[in-house]
Amino acid sequence: MDRNQAIGLVLIAGILITYSLVFKPPTPEEPITTGDTTSVTTPAEESLIQPIEQQAAPTVNRDSLLDSQYGAFASAMSGTEETFIIETEKAKYNFSTKGGSIQSVELKDYLTHTKEPLILFDESSNRQQLQIGTTNGVVDLTTLTYSTNQGAQTLQSGDSTVVKFVATLADGSNVEQSYTIFNDKYDLKYSIKLNGMQNKVLTNEMTIVWEDNMKRFEYNLDDARNKATLRYYTFEDGSDNLKAISNDPQQETVGEGIKWASFSQHFFNAGIIAEKGFSSGIFASTPVADTSHVELGKMELKVPMGDLYAGANFSYYYGPNSYKVLRKVTDGYEDNVYMGYKLVSWVNKLIIVQLFSFLEQHIANYGIIIIIIVLIIKLALFPLSRKSYLSMAKMKVLKPELDALK
Repeated sequence: MDRNQAIGLVLIAGILITYSLVFKPPTPEEPITTGDTTSVTTPAEESLIQPIEQQAAPTVNRDSLLDSQYGAFASAMSGTEETFIIETEKAKYNFSTKGGSIQSVELKDYLTHTKEPLILFDESSNRQQLQIGTTNGVVDLTTLTYSTNQGAQTLQSGDSTVVKFVATLADGSNVEQSYTIFNDKYDLKYSIKLNGMQNKVLTNEMTIVWEDNMKRFEYNLDDARNKATLRYYTFEDGSDNLKAISNDPQQETVGEGIKWASFSQHFFNAGIIAEKGFSSGIFASTPVADTSHVELGKMELKVPMGDLYAGANFSYYYGPNSYKVLRKVTDGYEDNVYMGYKLVSWVNKLIIVQLFSFLEQHIANYGIIIIIIVLIIKLALFPLSRKSYLSMAKMKVLKPELDALK
């Protein structure tokens, strides 16, 4: 095999690998025994990540205790929880007035390997806290009960809606949260504002604590675990991530400005993007033993209180790892799609992805698209390999004469 043939084979292999990693939807595979390959069993008490503690719901007969413990916040810690679903053409978002938060997200265009609805996360796998230090100690704003202007709604083509939550304290100060949801997008806008709380807050930052026990969606458990990680993007150094293929707990502290962070899997990710950036963050992951999840991840992100008093703006992304979709979310967010090592990634991004996107607009069958791309690459390399083919043909003609001379 000469140099030109080797180059051709490498490029063709790169196309096939890119297709399998990026474009091909998860398909059933032959069962793979994971008994000895999953070598770490991680009890919760030994985990690097300590699960977020569930706080007991306050009851009316504990009002005096709540008042002494939480002060003005106590009045917003009781109330009846209400839930409702906002449905778009792409997803179903289950909201709760307890915490003013999204409890679960279902991606409508996808199914799991067991042909069940793909729930990206729910209450059992995902928890988030908004912690602030106050004159009454650390208060988690997701323990408050919020009022809302919204109920169940199904969006139509071109629609968007704003879901607003307000938790009012005893002295009239309040916490405002709002979500702007678009019918045709996987990302949504989020904002939070603290009104009249400057005299109650002692810390300079709010901590967003987000824990996700990433669900399993693929048949091949080992492959799913090898692709699961936490990614983040800093203003100074760009994107980075925790080591994906590891049987050991990992933790990394980032002291510089962070633009976004995500729980990234092979085909899907859930992430948060800050308009002004997070001042710092801690990222950690722990292997899990049960076969219904692939990895336990946790991130702690710091938000300056000044941003919250003025109104801090964020975006959430809950959706597939589609390169052309992620590029539109924010700088570097497309890095949630693994494109290979640096040299290969540039070829994939600048040539293969663009060519694939163009063909995808006209051809529905991915197999045919791959064949066409392979043929195009071979034609492009033909001038380089022509001399090699001619040389090989001449050798075949001369071989009988050479053998006779021997």
